[in-house]
Amino acid sequence: MRFFKSIVALLCVSGCAMVDSDDSVAFTSLVRGAQTGLGATRVRVARSAAEWELLWNAHASQALGAAPAPLVDFEHDMVVFVNDGQHPTSGWALEVTGARIVAGELVLQARVTAPAPELLQAQVISTPFEGIVTERNALPIRVEYERVTAQVR
Repeated sequence: MRFFKSIVALLCVSGCAMVDSDDSVAFTSLVRGAQTGLGATRVRVARSAAEWELLWNAHASQALGAAPAPLVDFEHDMVVFVNDGQHPTSGWALEVTGARIVAGELVLQARVTAPAPELLQAQVISTPFEGIVTERNALPIRVEYERVTAQVR
């Protein structure tokens, strides 16, 4: 019986040690595209309607006839905009693929896809971005970028 209790205790301890302390965070995509007026690689956050208006206006500053900012419930949510700076051609994309809380930070995973090198691309400046909505918090935000190249099928 003592042996059985020891095994159970050992399994509990090893199981507890294996539990990941990272917590997944739910989010939804609000807007994604290849052109933003935000420029340099960075993360921007809007936790209020006033901040969202400023962020959206900066984002849409280079678009003619830009759509109005999507509605967000800032009582419960916030907007996080992630972009990857400027690239010299079309064909670039950015997608937020995950979010979790790690050591008191909101960590976003973002996949940046470069165009396939064997395809011709327009010689235009692109600034891939995505804006997501997630539960409002005051945590610092960090982005982990995964860089991949598009494959021709």
